[in-house]
Amino acid sequence: MVDDALARIQEDISGAEEARRIDQGRAPILEAIRAYKASGVTQFSIPAHKRSSAVDDLTLEVLGAASFDADIPLQKGLDDRRSTKHVLEHAQSLAAAAFGADVSLFSTNGSTLSVQLAITAAVRPGETIAVARNVHKSVVSAVVLSGAEPVWLDPAVDEDNAVAHGVTVDSVEAAFAAHPDIRAVLVVSPTYFGAAADIGGLAEVCHGHDVPLLVDDAWGALCHFHPDLPPAPLGSGADLSVSSYHKSLSSFMQGSIISVRGDRVELDRLRLLMDQFETTSASSLLLASMDGARRHFALHGRELLGETLRLAHRAAADLANLSGLEVFGEELVGRPGVAAFDPTKLTVDVRGIGVPGYEIADWLYENRRVAAELADHAHVMFLITTGDDDRSIDALIAAWRDFVATTAGNERLPDVPGADRLLAGAEYVMSPRDAFLGSTKDVKLGDAVGGLAAEPVAPYPPGVPVLVPGQRVTAEIVEFLQLGLAEGMLVKGVTHPSLEQLRVVA
Repeated sequence: MVDDALARIQEDISGAEEARRIDQGRAPILEAIRAYKASGVTQFSIPAHKRSSAVDDLTLEVLGAASFDADIPLQKGLDDRRSTKHVLEHAQSLAAAAFGADVSLFSTNGSTLSVQLAITAAVRPGETIAVARNVHKSVVSAVVLSGAEPVWLDPAVDEDNAVAHGVTVDSVEAAFAAHPDIRAVLVVSPTYFGAAADIGGLAEVCHGHDVPLLVDDAWGALCHFHPDLPPAPLGSGADLSVSSYHKSLSSFMQGSIISVRGDRVELDRLRLLMDQFETTSASSLLLASMDGARRHFALHGRELLGETLRLAHRAAADLANLSGLEVFGEELVGRPGVAAFDPTKLTVDVRGIGVPGYEIADWLYENRRVAAELADHAHVMFLITTGDDDRSIDALIAAWRDFVATTAGNERLPDVPGADRLLAGAEYVMSPRDAFLGSTKDVKLGDAVGGLAAEPVAPYPPGVPVLVPGQRVTAEIVEFLQLGLAEGMLVKGVTHPSLEQLRVVA
């Protein structure tokens, strides 16, 4: 019976023996779903599809009845009406142990919600937070929602490789010297391109001022499970990290975890915010896939990721041998903003073959059915995961060989304005909250120069805004956007994705 199974889970998390409570071989949410399905419940509660009974044939054909059969509510389903069995809490405690945290919380609204909660928990309206300028646009929305006042930290710019890396210790020290009222610091590590910041050094600076270091670790969940990957943020001194399960582990999309260590982040405030902002109808499918992914990697992560790293190194070596291609690797370590490197973010610099990354990604997908994670003017990035094998790597390499053969005789791709030019002399005139929520108007992109952006303008992926609300629009930024749009850039965060018009402060 379901009650018997759930009672066993409850016993595990309330029992006196720590070894029974933290057993990484358990998956409480998955076990509760299995018990519920075996219990013969006649359900008169949400979801209305009644475990696929109300679902049409086409939907069942595509999604499968099993997915609906496992879509069970937490209350009056996986747990009782008052959640006394603590199924979710048990799963989160196992995740906290796996991630080296004191407390971990699951989000089914992705790391977008997680960073919003993290910032709102760490700073109050009107307080100052130092924020890396190469954050995802979700961090900008968090600044708007929280009412915090940001001090933007420019990342280290690698002009040779046309990318921005992590924030340096020196830049954080300078921010505290200029703004002693900073109450929290948020940085990105690793970046979309695999560069990990010096989290230990950053934490030391932050803790010297008794403020928490928050890390957008959305791409780094795998780092907890293999010693040859960059050190995980919490183990290096960070106070809070946000990780996306679906970006590097094996859960469904939208699975995210907030992990906290120490007492610099107020846990009661964080839990209250989670209760207010997370959906009250959290998907058991998403939660269970996170529970299962944690179990899988806690038990087998080192072995699985060892094979993934072999595949990533093999792909990097083969692609680097193709004429005109350069592949990011360990040579980045030691450059400003790079303390370690994650090779599973396989990044190819394509400037040498004279074709924009956008066009290459489209060709690979349309002609060889090889899908890249990211493309921009100068790069194409491929995510290598535990789901890959030699066959998938063979397909990737073969597709690249075919494409490179079409580029013989091309001249090197001309550079476009990079992060060094886009950030140089950036003016942040108004708070993001006031600019975003205040009076605005739409103007033609070319006429926006000199105005103040009223929306984040984020080429996607990776979703890092070239403009944040309240920032002065420059001719260099407009030129960058116009060139990118002509090459096929996708822009998110804006009212008009075509950027025929840009929303600015009225």
